[in-house]
Parts: sequence; C-alpha cells; structure tokens
Amino acid sequence: MTGLQKLHLLTGSVGFFLFLVTGAYMNNNFPVLYDGDDMVRMMYRANHIYLLLASLVHVMCGLSMPIASSNRWCWIQGLGSALLVIGFVLLLVAFY
Repeated sequence: MTGLQKLHLLTGSVGFFLFLVTGAYMNNNFPVLYDGDDMVRMMYRANHIYLLLASLVHVMCGLSMPIASSNRWCWIQGLGSALLVIGFVLLLVAFY
C-alpha cells in the first residue's frame, strides 16, 4: 500500500467519523440553527451529505488507486490527491 492510498484511507475514515459527528450536531442543535427557515435546513443537510460523499470517494481512492509507473504520472496522481484532500477540508469548513 502506497503513501497516497494510506492518506486517502485515513482521510476517508476521519471523514466518515466527522459525518457522524455532524449528524449528531444537527440532531441536537438543528431546531435552533434553522429556526423554521427551510433553506438553511436544506443547506446544512446538503453539506452533511457532501461530507459523506467525499469520505466515500477517499475510501474508494485508498482501496483501488493504481500505482503510477512514471514520474510524470506520480506527480499528477499526487496533485489530484492533494486537491481531493483540500476539497474535503473545504467541505468541512462549509458545514461549520
């Protein structure tokens, strides 16, 4: 297993845990947060589901990422992995 695969599996595992935490947060604080405004409620729910989607994408990348054969493809693979991790962090920031 390569370093990128471990990174994606770790990010996916942490992301799934954060998906559960955000679900508990919404369960406990939701009526206070949206106060009857359905648009705000749907925004929180959509961001919550996006966290799950990003976590599952990371887990699948960690389980099925092929090892690049040339240096150029390794660099592109690393760039793509970095963008996926940055995207996940931005989704988490968007939720909060």
